[in-house]
Amino acid sequence: MQPDTPVLIVGGGPIGLATALELAWRGVRSVLVEQDSRSAPVLLAKAGTLNARTLEFCRRWGIADAVAHWGAPDDFPRDTVYCTSLQGRYIGRDAAPSQRDRQPPECSPEMLQKCPQHVFDPLLARAVLERGHTR
Repeated sequence: MQPDTPVLIVGGGPIGLATALELAWRGVRSVLVEQDSRSAPVLLAKAGTLNARTLEFCRRWGIADAVAHWGAPDDFPRDTVYCTSLQGRYIGRDAAPSQRDRQPPECSPEMLQKCPQHVFDPLLARAVLERGHTR
């Protein structure tokens, strides 16, 4: 028996979805399987920032604008506050300028972008489905 799809992707997390999207961008058909169909809507502590290289891929796949405009205002500071709890002891702050006030690094036209994984994964999944090369 010959398979009619050349690539099987096991796992529907960000790596599996990105692989499916990259293959579709190249015109390669694939099948993506995920053990837990409930994994996408479950909100767990996950990644929150995409680096410049990831954004370069997002630009190529046509989803960079959706990533950039997912809902956080571009003038909102990207500070990280460290504390023992919301009402606990303040430990420190890592100040970071807003997306609007930042400049891309010399190595890339893209720059670090805040986009929580619970937002990013569905953006990837929609793009994979829209390409039409993945079952």
